[in-house]
Amino acid sequence: MRIRGFLALLFFSLLVYACAQRGRPDGGPIDEDPPKIVTERPPNFSNLFQAEELRINFDEYIKLKDARNQIIFSPPIQPRPEIMPMGLASKYISIKFNLDSLQKETTYTINFGTSIEDNNEGNTFPFYKYVFSTGSYLDSLSIEGKLYQPEKRIADEFISVMLYELDTAYSDSVVFQKLPTYISYTQDSTNTFQLENMKAGQYKLIAISDKNNNYKFEAAQDQIGFLQDTIVLPRDNEQFFQLSVFKEEQEFRAERPKQDNLNKLIFGYRGVVNEKNYSIELLGEKPTDFAYQVVKENDADTLNYWFKPAAEKDSLVFVFKNEKQLDTLTLYPKELEAPDSLKITHEPKGSIYFKNPIKISANVPLAKFEKDSMMLMNTKDSVAVDFKLDLKTYTNQLEVEFEKEEDKTYELQVLPGGVTSFFDEINDTLNIKVKTKKYSDYGNLVLTLQNIKSFPILVQLINDKDVVKYEQFSENAQIFEFNYLNPGEYYVRVVYDENENLKWDSGNYLQNIQPEMVDYSTQSIKIRANWDDSHVISLPD
Repeated sequence: MRIRGFLALLFFSLLVYACAQRGRPDGGPIDEDPPKIVTERPPNFSNLFQAEELRINFDEYIKLKDARNQIIFSPPIQPRPEIMPMGLASKYISIKFNLDSLQKETTYTINFGTSIEDNNEGNTFPFYKYVFSTGSYLDSLSIEGKLYQPEKRIADEFISVMLYELDTAYSDSVVFQKLPTYISYTQDSTNTFQLENMKAGQYKLIAISDKNNNYKFEAAQDQIGFLQDTIVLPRDNEQFFQLSVFKEEQEFRAERPKQDNLNKLIFGYRGVVNEKNYSIELLGEKPTDFAYQVVKENDADTLNYWFKPAAEKDSLVFVFKNEKQLDTLTLYPKELEAPDSLKITHEPKGSIYFKNPIKISANVPLAKFEKDSMMLMNTKDSVAVDFKLDLKTYTNQLEVEFEKEEDKTYELQVLPGGVTSFFDEINDTLNIKVKTKKYSDYGNLVLTLQNIKSFPILVQLINDKDVVKYEQFSENAQIFEFNYLNPGEYYVRVVYDENENLKWDSGNYLQNIQPEMVDYSTQSIKIRANWDDSHVISLPD
């Protein structure tokens, strides 16, 4: 009896365990087929649509992935219809409508993108589309196109593409305030888009990154692209359009300063500060020995305002001027700790590139230097090396420039008093060692560009993260020599530098300004050590 009981219990446990397992049995074929639709109620492409619920039934269990971003209603429906089930496996999708939110005599498209997957293997049922009309016929006009992001070799996925009807209520500000007439999105890594089932009319074509998924342009966080010409349907039916999507430079706005320590204030801002045409002025009576120095925070929209002596007023009023804009800002100082004592850092550490300087930085502003308290030696040959010093107060770096030879070790000695801080502190003795590589550790490239559209241009070698590693400016040249390149894989980016300011410039939607055009090579260039290479690249038409 005990054996029978044990066997019965074992059999029951195995049965329960087997029933609990999901997926295919071991040894069975892998399911590579996407789900299939069994029924659509009401049927797809229905006219005179009045259903409160759309139900789509499948032949197997499915799940919805990233439904908020993937499932797009065009024109947008507010409030957004309820989609079920979310986060659960099911053999159906249910979409419930508030019929009062549907416009009369309107064709709607529900794009599901790549949201529909089977539950077990994750096979995708891609780009399914359900179309219905609240009127007696379906609109059938369409356009298509492709998006580019000038700052990226490969554009982001799922950028919203929208059409706004140019009716009597239209103005350029609708992208900030109102829902578009039609909406779609880039389909995948090809960054192509289609807008279909549209009615005749005149439209403005806009693309935005839409970080908040609210179908509105928020300049502080979204990128935007726009077609300057008006789209006229049916004249432009099935036309192909191209848009450059870019991040606008924000209009400058100073923020209220914050106090970091007894002698340091932080001035945050939005937009861009013109390094050569800005000032932060303290108003009112100041001590006779008052002094200040402003340092840009690295990789942040922040200016650090260092001052001495410490403030003894209840409030400080500043005027922050940036080009023609003035902002008046007030701060109420507190009794905080004094700044830390002088700490020196430097870069690079170890290997140094032939064209780069040694950069000396500090945790407080550097105010002056004494070249006579410094010595630079080529230690391999025991030879003194001449050098130049350049103190860049805005970035708080003392740059040490000198001619370098291959496979040499250089030691920079900075004696006490070689650098002095804003607070009159001097450095302890510094010994900075750097070493150059052999020329044979690098590669050389002769690059010939064809199909350059205009001059001047910036020719840049970038890595797969779109980071610029090397660049040259040209007013008419088509052949470029890049020497002493670190081995690796590079892509070519060509910036059509119309205003000759040696950088790519963004656009502005309300001012109807497109960004500067950029071309990319489709194939990478592999640079090998101790190798001279040449490439001919034809830029896209």
